[in-house]
Amino acid sequence: MYNFNFNLKDPKAKETPINLVVRWKGNRLKYATNEKINPNYWNDKSQRAKLVKDFPLGSDLNNRLNEFEAMAKKAINKNQSITEITTSKEVRATLDQCFNRFETVTIPIDLSRFIDYFVIERTGAINPKTNRVYSKKTLYKYKEVKDMVNIIEPKIQINEIEMSFYHKYKGYLTNENKSINTIGKYITTLKTILHAARDKGIKLNENYNSRTFVSMSEEATDIYLNEHELNLLYKLDLSKKPSLERVRDLFLIGCWTGLRFSDFTNLSKDNLKENNYLEVMAYKTNKKVVIPLHPMVKNILNKYDYTPPKAISNQKFNEFIKEVGKLANINEPFTKKITKGHLLNRITKEKFNFMSSHTARRSFATNLYLNKFPSISIMAITGHKTETSFLKYIKVSSKEHATKILEHWNTQTKEIKMYG
Repeated sequence: MYNFNFNLKDPKAKETPINLVVRWKGNRLKYATNEKINPNYWNDKSQRAKLVKDFPLGSDLNNRLNEFEAMAKKAINKNQSITEITTSKEVRATLDQCFNRFETVTIPIDLSRFIDYFVIERTGAINPKTNRVYSKKTLYKYKEVKDMVNIIEPKIQINEIEMSFYHKYKGYLTNENKSINTIGKYITTLKTILHAARDKGIKLNENYNSRTFVSMSEEATDIYLNEHELNLLYKLDLSKKPSLERVRDLFLIGCWTGLRFSDFTNLSKDNLKENNYLEVMAYKTNKKVVIPLHPMVKNILNKYDYTPPKAISNQKFNEFIKEVGKLANINEPFTKKITKGHLLNRITKEKFNFMSSHTARRSFATNLYLNKFPSISIMAITGHKTETSFLKYIKVSSKEHATKILEHWNTQTKEIKMYG
């Protein structure tokens, strides 16, 4: 909870500046309003100018203070709804952004303070890649990087960042037992911040953009459900467990549409076109996707009068879909490989333990690929921009690839005569 008041800077002066004072969780910040007043005309109780004949400008001053306070409250509440702000430095940066005072403030050249500036600048701004406001999740990633910088080397300046910092940063994440792919994402986020600093005119060490200052990744060993397993889910009687039934139905819609969790949980009658297609404006990419209706999806949508139930949280959804998978006997052993810290971990469990909301989208792409649909047609729905990224995304085993080749040879090759 943030409280807002006005105080005089020097109550004994002939004329003194008026400061906005913001208080929260034991913190206190003074912020200049750029307004001044003779203390004789100030009411300490109301924290506004006295409305007396000797001070005819009092009413106009109070109106400006009311407007200033309203703008400050709106800015901080908006920022707080996107990314929690706690320090005085962050609150001041929010107000500077609100009152357009960055033009008179030198852009920070130390990395930690620049990230504060960067987060404030992007709060409420439009991401040109998606034409949507930068998400709370994205802004939180930047703040996570700042927290790590403050642990590793809190006073480092942007132009000092080179390979030695890169190795400290990567080493810290490794010691925190982060996976290779997670480490890669944090490095990518750091480079995004450094690119922004460069665009602001801050000189960077040339090593930050070298081939050795790179992100890293490893191929994820995620599961997909084949069509037989999807049929097991579909035929499972969950009439006595309605909460699981709703999660199962939503999951199957995702498995046959390729939509992300945020999209397949927000379908309505408006998305239905010609009774055979769904038209969806994908939330992440802000692009329209046209998807043919699978018979199973038609039956499920008809069950809910073409307005599927709203999903619970993604976390709870993932918990419930594992329970559904267990009831459907999706229990084939599966080994997940993931590098954490310095070790390659192999985790073998029954397959249902690895089911999640994203398994649906991956199942859609993999099953169509195995059924010999052209990659480009599948990518038009999944949104993958290159076949390389698409082929990394789908989960086809070495044996499944070999089977596809064998089937091709068996159907395309005529009898070969032997000579000799």
